[in-house]
Order: sequence, then C-alpha cells, then structure tokens
Amino acid sequence: MSIRLLSVALPVLLLVGVCEANDSSTPEYVYWTGAATPGRLDYELAVVDAALKRSVAAYGPYHLTLDQREMPSVRGRMALIKGDDIHFVATTRQDYDPRQLIVVRHPIEGGLLGYRQLLIKAERLPEFANITRPQQLQKLIAGQGRGWPDVDVYRANHFNVEEILTFEQLLPVLLSERIDYIPLGIDEIEPTLTRYGDKYPGMTKVPGLMIYYPMPVFLVVSARHPTLAARLNAGLKMMTEDGSLQRLFMRYKGDTVATIKATNPTLIMLRNPNLPPTYNLPPALLARPEE
Repeated sequence: MSIRLLSVALPVLLLVGVCEANDSSTPEYVYWTGAATPGRLDYELAVVDAALKRSVAAYGPYHLTLDQREMPSVRGRMALIKGDDIHFVATTRQDYDPRQLIVVRHPIEGGLLGYRQLLIKAERLPEFANITRPQQLQKLIAGQGRGWPDVDVYRANHFNVEEILTFEQLLPVLLSERIDYIPLGIDEIEPTLTRYGDKYPGMTKVPGLMIYYPMPVFLVVSARHPTLAARLNAGLKMMTEDGSLQRLFMRYKGDTVATIKATNPTLIMLRNPNLPPTYNLPPALLARPEE
C-alpha cells in the first residue's frame, strides 16, 4: 500500500491519495474542501486518509481525490446530495435529511473550531481592544459566508450577521466597513492573513479576545455512497477507541492549543442551538470563565 499526498494551492481536482489496486473496480472517493477556510485542510485530509486506511482490511483499496473548487454552501450541498462530482465533506452542519446525506458521528476537530478570533480592519484595533462582553459585539455586524452554520449560532445569541456569497468576498466587504469583523477559527485566522494579506492589506486579528461556542466537525457523505459512509465510520471508530485520532489532532493542532492557552484570552461564551440533545461535548480546551 502506498499513499501519495500532493500539496495544492489552486481550486482544482487532484488525486491526493492512493491505496494501491490498479483495477477498474477500485472505488474513487471525492472529498470536497472548497467550503473550508485556510488552515483546516491539512489536518482534515490527514484524518480522512487515516480513516480510509484503517478500513482497508474490511473494505479494500481506494482512490482518494481532493476537490478544492470554491462554491457557495447551498450549491455545494446540492452537489453533495446528488453525489456525482463530490461524495463527502467535513462540516459543522448536522441538520440533514438522512435520505439525502449521512452524518458520520465521530467529531474530528477536537472542539478547536468553536474557538473564534476576530478578523478586523487594522485601524479599528483600539476600538476592539476594549471589548470584553457579548453586548458590545451585538452592536456590531459580523460577516459570514452564506449558508455557514455559524450564522444560526450568532443570530440565536442576538448578534447581527451579514451573509456574503463566498469566503474571499467577505474580505473587501470588511475593509469597506460594511461589516465590522469576521469570526474565524483560531487555526484559520493566521493562514487567512498569510494567503490574502497582500491582496487585501490592512487586516489584522484582535489579540486576547475570543468567541467560544461548541461546534463539532463531522464528515458528511452523500446517501448515494453508503459504503463510503460505513467505512469512514468504521475507520474513525477505531481511531477514536485506540487514541490515534487524538494523537493526530495533537500532532497538527497541539502548538495552536498550547499557544492559545498561554495567552489566557477573554472568552465571550455563546450557546449553539443546533447541537443534538444527545451530543456529548468534548472537554473545553481553554479554561471557561465563571458564569
């Protein structure tokens, strides 16, 4: 068995993983990452590839193809339901009709994605440096991609939200001050500044301040590919039980967790109205303030 991983910088369709078997019966699984902001791809791809490898004994060889085309969330969801061009995705949304989409209920992000830093126009940093309470942010406008599940969280907590079609389109809107800030995962904000800083200069993050709400990430598979859902479930179950998923998380995210803990940030706590009542929250990565 050999695995070939290619680094990709453009939104193209590439073969990124192969578990060798060169006959035409080897299934090809297409993983769509176009909805992910910078900073998540390497880890999530490593999880997917590891889960598929763990299921080879029971399900056989595979080809893994990475689709990085950027498209609005609604369009991506419809393509995923159709199941022709893309077969599965990592997402925080769970409210799917099981006849259309299958949620593999093993969270893969270790609770990290629920910690959000604020991307702002740099000249407004003194204004944001004084924010310590949710009521202060409720007076401002958050920017989010259209159809992002976080929109429901912010609105349920009485925040003002402006939805923009795609992630990159949020950035010039931020600089024009049509929106006031963009909340991004703590491992997403630095890659965003690195990738887009030259094209959209004048952005920065707010140090020492975070929003937190529980936001687990799951793999979601087109119901047209139940075997793929079953093998991902089997692989992630084994990885969860033997601790290899947690070890993989710490390999990719351990430095981020340690850095954030060391800053002892102010946390603005929000509730997530979309969590299933039976979902067991992972332990908080950062100390929570007293209610």
